[in-house]
Amino acid sequence: MTPEERGRRGMTRFDVYGLAALAYLYKRVKETDPIREAHHIVVDEAQDYGMMAYSALRFCIPQCSWTIMGDVSQNIRFGFGLNDWEELKELMLTDPKDSFAVLSKSYRNTVEISAFAQRILKAASFRRYPIEPIIRHGNAVRVSECGTEEEMTKQAVSLLSSWQEAGYETIAVILRNEAEAKKIAAQLAERIAVEESDPGKAAFGKGILVLPAEYTKGLEFDAVLIYNPTQEDYPEDDGHAKLLYVAATRALHELAVVYAGSLTGLLRKDQVGFPAADLPVAYLDKTGYNERDWYLPE
Repeated sequence: MTPEERGRRGMTRFDVYGLAALAYLYKRVKETDPIREAHHIVVDEAQDYGMMAYSALRFCIPQCSWTIMGDVSQNIRFGFGLNDWEELKELMLTDPKDSFAVLSKSYRNTVEISAFAQRILKAASFRRYPIEPIIRHGNAVRVSECGTEEEMTKQAVSLLSSWQEAGYETIAVILRNEAEAKKIAAQLAERIAVEESDPGKAAFGKGILVLPAEYTKGLEFDAVLIYNPTQEDYPEDDGHAKLLYVAATRALHELAVVYAGSLTGLLRKDQVGFPAADLPVAYLDKTGYNERDWYLPE
């Protein structure tokens, strides 16, 4: 329903924090009986909600037990949500039997992809919790500089084709926003088969999807190409570091970056990688790297 339709029907739209405030006021002023409909509440993606939501729930359902799970490094909601667990722990962990645990073992990414993603967060100011990937090695993460946009498109098509030939069935090309994703999807579709990538229509099955970074949270792909992450699109702040971290950690087996122009400082060579020119010639021949590429050691 559009804002205009809501207006004609006399409807007001509230976000989760407006609803939390209304629930708190209603409970405080009018409804004094305890809420009995819920005995245990499970919250997933807990980092996406701010303290107002948790405070209202805690007040409205004081006798309920909780399981709350999340990853503060994946809070990509700029301006709200949780950047650490400390305030939430103070609100929720009131009984001696209550507990907080860090589940550090990661089963999704290869060691190389996990290390690359963790280094993206080095520029962030929020508290980071340790990640320990299972010992599953793969190819080094490849970052390729291109001289022009045309060269970047050709490099992307070549890489995507090689992944398909290697048997990877689910592949994502990730861009900063929806407008850029639509533009690049159209360009790539002229040279390689691209699946319907509109989130409202996409089946998220086999093939190549071209998606904005914020739509990829919660998904995973055999291979991921981060397309042209510029300094303008990903400035060096906590919010964009998390967004780029989410994009990188969608990859199960292969991760690569192509860019032309001003690469984001979150992916500085001195932060996440080393020049491919430092690699042995035999390795360059094996992987197809060139001297302008750079990599994270295996």
